[in-house]
Amino acid sequence: MKSWVVLVVAAVAGGCGGFLIGKAKSGTEAVSSSRELQQGAGLMSGGDQGSGNVSAGPNRTTSTVDGMNRNNLRRELDTIKRDPNPINRFASLTQLLGDLSEDNLSQVLSAFHEIPMRYEHREEYQMLIYAWAGFDPKAALKFVDENANSRSIRKNDLLNPLVASWASQDPDATLEWINELPENERSIQLLAGLMEGWATKDPYAAAEYLQANVEPGKDREKLAGEIASHLFKQNPNDAAKWAESQSDLGFRAEAFEELAEDWASVDPNSLAGWLGDHAEEDYSAEAFQDLARAWVSEDPSAATAYFENLPDGTVKETGIYEMAVTWGKDDLGALGEWLNGLPDSNVTDQGVKAYVNRLAKDSPQAAIDSALSITGDEVRNETVQNLGQNWFRQDPEAATAWASANGVPVENFQSKNDTIRMTINGEEIEVPTGAANVDLITPGNVHQIQGSIEQLQDVGIVIESSPTVERVIDGVSVENELTIDAESLDGAAIQRSLID
Repeated sequence: MKSWVVLVVAAVAGGCGGFLIGKAKSGTEAVSSSRELQQGAGLMSGGDQGSGNVSAGPNRTTSTVDGMNRNNLRRELDTIKRDPNPINRFASLTQLLGDLSEDNLSQVLSAFHEIPMRYEHREEYQMLIYAWAGFDPKAALKFVDENANSRSIRKNDLLNPLVASWASQDPDATLEWINELPENERSIQLLAGLMEGWATKDPYAAAEYLQANVEPGKDREKLAGEIASHLFKQNPNDAAKWAESQSDLGFRAEAFEELAEDWASVDPNSLAGWLGDHAEEDYSAEAFQDLARAWVSEDPSAATAYFENLPDGTVKETGIYEMAVTWGKDDLGALGEWLNGLPDSNVTDQGVKAYVNRLAKDSPQAAIDSALSITGDEVRNETVQNLGQNWFRQDPEAATAWASANGVPVENFQSKNDTIRMTINGEEIEVPTGAANVDLITPGNVHQIQGSIEQLQDVGIVIESSPTVERVIDGVSVENELTIDAESLDGAAIQRSLID
């Protein structure tokens, strides 16, 4: 039992896919339009309160676009433009586009003339393009080329749903068109649309394309997520079989992780049941982390019991850590009690580390006392030193007293060679900060580096743009970024952000 972990029981304040559009018919001539645009309300925004025939919603006509006359079109259009209820607006748009075909396209485009092609109406135009591309993608492309621009709706905002719709019908033709684009126009958004659409046709072929043509990394993982998301919405079991079928272990890890993101937010218990068969496999590690974060937020008792019963190893260790990080933001006291009930083990050390890092924000001494319970020498010594250095910067006297009482050389808590490295006006400069609280620089304590600012003033350096500032300890760069926003060095405002 970690009975000597210090418990501080205190509250810590702590595409276009999925559109329910009817199946489109095939074939039409290209229709395009450039026109004067008027201001209006977006589909999901508040809607205009002006006069006009506003649909009552549930009692509205159920006729299809084919059978609509001009008055019915006008009523649907008025609802889209003016009804403050987003459900009514979405229903009218679905009614307008649900049976879009070559026979009524011209009529619908005429109605769209009265919807300004501006950013606040991007949802309306994304749905139009998605429905249109299902039967005549080339005409839809021409419309996008002639009408989308940076001052209205960005081209990529319309190309993504276009590609998704086109690929769901003919992925080969869609891919051929993408490959003909200049390389700088083949954006990740286009490939995401391709994967989203291709997954509806043949998710296995889409996965083979990714593995053959996209380098492993975050982009490929995101694209794999488009396939996993589609399959999960259709049937979680089919999505699981697809992920398990991937022979390349790197891609299988990406598929597992992306599927777990979706699954964990909906049904973590079922996800846990599936992942249980893969608990000792490296490719499942990130998927278990997704499960840990989501489940402990929803049901800490079930999540902690599940991870406690996993076999010792990396999956269990990182799962406990992720739960501790997440749970500690909501209920630090409950987290501490749970950790106290776990047996001493290297597997739980990372959980204690996450706990003490969170606790240090409120009580540095309690945090460093708790860190002494960490089993592994390397993790314990590293954690104690990091906590001690942060504490020393905030309160050197208290940190020194603790170090002396516990037989820790106070030098371990001192960072003698802290510097601020600044790139200013294209020139890299390093200035010493001594014992300044480098790790916690904010507008409120900017005076702590005033001496460094004055050194820069002496050499006549004036900040013309926001420079990048790095923290360096004993010659080692730490992943901290500091931004100085100022026209001159006098009274410079400093804002620090931590890069995860």
